[in-house]
Amino acid sequence: MRESAEHTGQPLTVAIMDLDHFKQINGAHGQQVGDQVLRAAAAALREALRGDDFVTRLGGDEFGVLLTGLRDSDAANVIERARHSMPDSLAKADLPIVTASVGFYGMDDVRVRGLSDTDIIAQADAALRRAKSAGRDQCVRAD
Repeated sequence: MRESAEHTGQPLTVAIMDLDHFKQINGAHGQQVGDQVLRAAAAALREALRGDDFVTRLGGDEFGVLLTGLRDSDAANVIERARHSMPDSLAKADLPIVTASVGFYGMDDVRVRGLSDTDIIAQADAALRRAKSAGRDQCVRAD
């Protein structure tokens, strides 16, 4: 990730998105419904992101998102659009509604120097933890 941002000179944003209280969905509705929620959430994210963006399931109820070519404020807008698309998409599919907490780290040519990919992911993860501890259902930028 770091090498890509340095090589292309394009900003790169790494986001980690966690579905809020997802374990309660599995507990109340069963794992099959939980799996449907995960698939519908992933589909909503793919639809809300731009064509060059990348989303993947990291495990459990977490998704990783890579955005290219956007400074922090524009990246935050794209992330927020994707985050807000999930409840509507789940409601249309008649599935339990979940919100999401997101932490992200935006890299430009100044901020990325000297950081490893592990450092970058740790920054996004720390921001995610702050979003969750501040009440969930929000997007927080790494310092």
